[in-house]
Amino acid sequence: MQARVLFLLGSARAEGNTERLAQVAATALPAGAEARWLRLADLPLEPFTDLRHAGAAYPQPAGHAAQLLEATLWASDLVVAAPTYWFSLPAP
Repeated sequence: MQARVLFLLGSARAEGNTERLAQVAATALPAGAEARWLRLADLPLEPFTDLRHAGAAYPQPAGHAAQLLEATLWASDLVVAAPTYWFSLPAP
């Protein structure tokens, strides 16, 4: 199976150090591998509400959530590239 790699960029800064490092890592992908790049700051999501104990069903993803779902299901490999700020990840 041909590798399909989804790069999720979690930095608030476009073209920052984190994205550049991910681009360098992508050069080591095997020949023929496909790559998709999504910047999470460009895909805002609604706040998540945990419905597991409310007896309610989760709604079908729409908008940016559906786009992220489709890209994740497409991928055989997932790379989350995010800077660390004092031992945490950025909000996006």
